[in-house]
Amino acid sequence: IARAMARTPQLLILDEPTSSLSASEADLLFTLIDRLRDRGVALLLISHRMSDIRRIADCIVSIRDGTISGLFTERPLDYEGAVTAMLGRDMAEATVAPVKGGRPVLELDDITLIDTADKIGLTVAEGEVVAVTGLLGSGKTRLCEIIFGRSRSKTGGMWLDAVPYAPQNVREAVERGVYMLPRDRACNAVIPDFDIVNNMTLPFLGSFCGTASLLRGREQRIAAQRMIKRMGIVCRSGGDPIDVLRGGGGISRR
Repeated sequence: IARAMARTPQLLILDEPTSSLSASEADLLFTLIDRLRDRGVALLLISHRMSDIRRIADCIVSIRDGTISGLFTERPLDYEGAVTAMLGRDMAEATVAPVKGGRPVLELDDITLIDTADKIGLTVAEGEVVAVTGLLGSGKTRLCEIIFGRSRSKTGGMWLDAVPYAPQNVREAVERGVYMLPRDRACNAVIPDFDIVNNMTLPFLGSFCGTASLLRGREQRIAAQRMIKRMGIVCRSGGDPIDVLRGGGGISRR
């Protein structure tokens, strides 16, 4: 943003600018945007955060699967309609009723995330969704890495299904049924040179290996196709490059 401001822009494109900002930092950004607007700079904000859109947008363009699904220019702006156009369904259809968790699945006790901070404990029960929040550097990523076997706590212990759980690496975590979707999916979750099939089946290649560890390609493709259908991935085929997929679904190349 500072580099752009140094050159007196006529158009400033902001792609998810508040995704890594605290609330106070976001307020500073919005103040800057207000000044730019007063100077006549055109601004294009890319965001899925309705709070950002409510704060600064003069009009809203909703996009889904590579096409414009809604255009909202009349005041007051129809924020609910914009979200419906983005999702392809009414917001009410996505309402989730809170459920009471069953038996404990994951238990953490006296885990150290940051040496100078207090130790933490956490329980995640069957059928329960637990949200962990915090600013950058607060320890959220380290918590995930400890549970997934990429890092280890100096103190405490973990239990999975009431059985002691201390994975020494990712392989042990996966063998125990623990999986992770990392924050930076482009760098840590896919291999850009692999197609969709190979990326989807990479953690389970042993299931498709026969004699002399030769890969049974047909079984691999069939399994991947089942996953593509089950998850509603939009693509021409499993042989498409992984980079044709985007957040919220796939974009078919024409």
